[in-house]
Amino acid sequence: ITGQTSHHKASILKAAAEISANLQVPFDMSLNAILAAVATVCQGCLDASFPDGATIPTSLITITVAESGAGKTPCQKQANQAITQFQSRR
Repeated sequence: ITGQTSHHKASILKAAAEISANLQVPFDMSLNAILAAVATVCQGCLDASFPDGATIPTSLITITVAESGAGKTPCQKQANQAITQFQSRR
């Protein structure tokens, strides 16, 4: 599991760096968008378990605060591109 986790972490960081470079947005903004996209993909597959045995769906709420024109929307669209393509084929 540790090897897989390292691989996933590296892939997430690489994707965020590519979006940041391609769109000329801050790395933190692109990483936030990538983490939100990853959470969207995983949400239906993972549950959080509590010590008392209760489980709830996983979720991640992200907020990106930046001026208008800073690249929030293009960043989000790029991070969600595969999700959007998948949904359009359904």
